[in-house]
Amino acid sequence: MKRLLKNSSLIAFGLITGLTLSSFASNESIMAVRDNITSIFVKGEQINTKPDDAPISYNNKLYVPLRTISEKMGLIVDYNKSSKSVYITEKPLTKEEKLAQHAEIYNEAMADFQKAQAKNVEDARKEDIKKESSVDYKDLPISFRKDKFFMKLTLTVKSNSDNNSEFYFDVKNDGDSGIVIDPFSAKFDYSDAHAERQLDTSDVNIGLFDKKVLSSIDAGFDDRLYLTLKEIPKDIKQGTLSFNIYPVGEDSNITKVIMPIKLD
Repeated sequence: MKRLLKNSSLIAFGLITGLTLSSFASNESIMAVRDNITSIFVKGEQINTKPDDAPISYNNKLYVPLRTISEKMGLIVDYNKSSKSVYITEKPLTKEEKLAQHAEIYNEAMADFQKAQAKNVEDARKEDIKKESSVDYKDLPISFRKDKFFMKLTLTVKSNSDNNSEFYFDVKNDGDSGIVIDPFSAKFDYSDAHAERQLDTSDVNIGLFDKKVLSSIDAGFDDRLYLTLKEIPKDIKQGTLSFNIYPVGEDSNITKVIMPIKLD
């Protein structure tokens, strides 16, 4: 169906020409064809269009109203009618998005660091766990103390609603400086009927981590937090949790925390 468009504020993306922004002066009339498109996909997500926002075909180009898709593209669109100007800016990140972004940067930096020392650290971890193998697995709670930093494991969850395991700690830092609990170093080693197994965080969405472990545990901290790993099979009754801690700014001064745990 053809229609006559006279609109001083029609702002559109020309999708065929690579999303070129265009505007039409109020004194220009165009003959366009309403395209029979009922939905648009932005980054794989479907957007249902309203009749007034239906894409149109004009001069061998397909136009989509910018506001229809701007939100899904992370954009803010402002139109200044007096100056006939359109301002397109990126939508500010929320606090949670900034935290996730910082955590991703930290994760990448830790990955580079771990690649450089992977063999030594992994060999040391295995040796430490071997030393602990002679120690009986312990019922909760299990405590760890280093100087004025204290952790007590009080609860384990084999599988939560996201199919991950969780280890809950009461943590208290009476020292004068912050301590980093490295959630990406956390591992859970156990044996089943077939072989030795190890769980880690490689397939865990970082957005499901406790936000408190994505930053340092400051002096005076006295609260509960948890570590997240892959799901623990239901029939596993014991295993060894290990992870790294170190003073803020001293990521080469690692202390490995090892806890042999009896599970429910």
